[in-house]
Amino acid sequence: YKFCEQMRDAAAKVNSLVHAGKFDEIKAAMKDLEKSCHDCHEVFHKEALEKVGKEEEE
Repeated sequence: YKFCEQMRDAAAKVNSLVHAGKFDEIKAAMKDLEKSCHDCHEVFHKEALEKVGKEEEE
């Protein structure tokens, strides 16, 4: 459940920054959103992380 909250909060922050026009802060917020995906996949979907590594090599 904590992974869902982590993703929801990170996505809400990105959304808020976009609507506020704070484009200089969006990159850092997107990293937090990406981290929420990675953290969940590390526990529940390791095969998804393996695919990302292979796609980057190609």
